[in-house]
Amino acid sequence: MIRILICHLWATLIFGTACAQSQRLFWDFEGPNGLDGWRMQDGSELQTSAGASSQTGVVLPTAPPLEEFGSSIFMYHPVPYDPSATYNVTLWIRNGSQAVEVEAALGWVDDLMVPIQVDLEGTIMGTFTTNYWRGVEYWDEYPLQAAGTYCLIISGSRMDPDEFFIDNVSVDIIPAGSAHLYATRLFLGGNYVLGSHRMSTQLGEQGLIPLTEPYTALGYPQIGGGGGEWCTPALVDPDLVLYPAVDWVRIELRSAADPSVIVAAKHAMLNKEGYVMSYNGQETLVFDVPPGEYHIAVRHRNHLGAMTAAPVTVQGVMNFSSIDLSSPTLATWGTNARKSLDGHMLLWPGDANGDGVVKYIGSENDRDPILVAVGGTTPTNTVSNVYDPRDVNLNGTISYTGTGNDRDVVLQSIGGVVPTNTRSEQLP
Repeated sequence: MIRILICHLWATLIFGTACAQSQRLFWDFEGPNGLDGWRMQDGSELQTSAGASSQTGVVLPTAPPLEEFGSSIFMYHPVPYDPSATYNVTLWIRNGSQAVEVEAALGWVDDLMVPIQVDLEGTIMGTFTTNYWRGVEYWDEYPLQAAGTYCLIISGSRMDPDEFFIDNVSVDIIPAGSAHLYATRLFLGGNYVLGSHRMSTQLGEQGLIPLTEPYTALGYPQIGGGGGEWCTPALVDPDLVLYPAVDWVRIELRSAADPSVIVAAKHAMLNKEGYVMSYNGQETLVFDVPPGEYHIAVRHRNHLGAMTAAPVTVQGVMNFSSIDLSSPTLATWGTNARKSLDGHMLLWPGDANGDGVVKYIGSENDRDPILVAVGGTTPTNTVSNVYDPRDVNLNGTISYTGTGNDRDVVLQSIGGVVPTNTRSEQLP
């Protein structure tokens, strides 16, 4: 079921002094007032189709085929017009048994009640043949001045009735001067599944991943616009999406001159393929700082963080920079900052107490918190259905003994043989 925390219009984000103001619009078609302002091509108010459930969102009537937005049936909503901004449009679609085509565009509708002309500045178009929900993302940086009201316009084609479902539509209006990271990739060692080149989604399968980032509550510094990020529930539900999230991660831009200085931070979802996703499944993270040279650090609440050894160029709007911290060819700061496994580099798991050191015995070790969590005196006990840093393998259960326990993960991270060894996070 796709639900959302905010219904149809999200708050304006205020960038730092180096960046202008960015605006975010969001519509959940199942939420209260989620359909407000949306109309069909004849000017009528958008309605959910008969029989539509909370799992289908809007069932859009469509007319095959699409030929460069040639459909006579579409839905639209006014959006602010800013010729100097870049627009990111993201929507979630799902089909039934038939392949569908979806098309989204920004353009001008000359009469909001009875549109007779639509001038389009650009479109995204895709064909989908799976009945999972899937996000579609569209970027545009060339606003077209025309007559009428500037709108987001969505159309689609399918062969059978009730085959094209739409939900969770977002528009981010992003000014020039902000730094962008695209398709950032990393793997967590705690829930990596050997041979699959993926991570397990057990936290999401049990509904344990929070919809708001956990790092503020854990005491991480919120700098450069970070903190309070949220996500759509579809991202964490393996029953709804092909590539669901496994947990929240933190991405930091650090000073090229002094990498101990965090310039900006963002929190986002990490999907099972290792890709970082923004709140509505977008592949791009937008930071409230200017483009430039930065070290990129990635962190997780019970793994050791890692950072690029050298500063990298983080570019601006439509000049996407991509960082793959799962790649063995990418140099990282320090020594053995990541674990090598299965042809990938993974973040070291086992930092159950969040102090930046994986330690098996001695003071402030990571084994004892796991034992305390299960009761302290009966090590065979387990604690289930939890979202907790002591669940270092991210399976929703804290266990000290038995198959798949968390204590062994700590021991393996320090080498598995000498229990007095430790492993420290390689961040300045």
